Amino acid sequence: MSTALKTTPSTTRMAVTAFLVSALSACAGGGTGNPNAVTTTPNGVTLPLVSTLVSSVPAASYAPASEALAAFNLVNAERAHCGFGLLAQNTQLDRAAAAHTRYELLNAIYVTHDELPTNPGFSGVDPGARAKTQGYSGAGAVGEVAAATSAMPGVNPGEQAIRLWLSAPYHQAGLLASYRDVGISILADSSIIRRAIINLGIATNTMPQLPSSTEVSTYPCAGSTGVNRLLRGETPNPVPGRDLSINPIGTPVLVQVRSGHTLTVTSASMIGVSNGQVIALRPAIGSANDPNGVKGVSPYFAGNTAYVAPDSALEPNAQYQMQVNGTNNGVPFGRTFTFTTGAE
Repeated sequence: MSTALKTTPSTTRMAVTAFLVSALSACAGGGTGNPNAVTTTPNGVTLPLVSTLVSSVPAASYAPASEALAAFNLVNAERAHCGFGLLAQNTQLDRAAAAHTRYELLNAIYVTHDELPTNPGFSGVDPGARAKTQGYSGAGAVGEVAAATSAMPGVNPGEQAIRLWLSAPYHQAGLLASYRDVGISILADSSIIRRAIINLGIATNTMPQLPSSTEVSTYPCAGSTGVNRLLRGETPNPVPGRDLSINPIGTPVLVQVRSGHTLTVTSASMIGVSNGQVIALRPAIGSANDPNGVKGVSPYFAGNTAYVAPDSALEPNAQYQMQVNGTNNGVPFGRTFTFTTGAE
């Protein structure tokens, strides 16, 4: 599967490859803004200290039993369960996603975030332009996650895309960012191949979703199930110099606090619940030490977001207990929770 994500005012591009059937590709750029870095609304209004997380949205209009509806339901279920707030369907972002999916199909492009005006099906040079063309007023932030994936027997391709994105740190951070709106398009190349686009947005003069000032959210979190157990590749590679297709890491654990706050992860540990096995973890990665950062600043993580990843793949259908300690704007916190991986 391939995915792409555009969340920061950088021109960096990233791509992900996950297991045999999929590749993920994400990009950050185009002046769209990172919603997790916002401390004021686009019109300059200071953000409130109380929570602005969305707990209820209108029912989506995607066709019953469709792949798009499955993706919508799963991403909202995971966001709500772990404290990131619900996303509302936006038909303008739906149209932008559908137009870009058709562009990829018409031009036999596996996955891209950019369009050329000279190519058939041109709908806008980048995600922000395509959303604007469809009438979306997204000056706050516009993001895009794109995938080309081979459907696996017994697995809904929409759900498959969400699971894979949530197991790749750069994509995970974008899919769980403080957007408010979402648009989804999934079209078939054939009976096997699917092209999936998810657009994410914060419209002009609306606020990003924010937890309370003391909240610390994680993904996975307490009670999460079906979590992907590994990551077989992401570009830029979160572990430069290591071939993740041969030597994968375990799915990352994202830690996030309120936008504008500073997160520091001071320690983390993981054990297998069934046998007490200690799982080796890689050092926590955030904005200041992202190996793919530019001049000490990550184009993918704001100062309120970090992740910790196991140094090797986790077991399928297994429970793990995670403990993470740190500071949220200088205030110490500790979180201990158990999650369960899914099948291979």
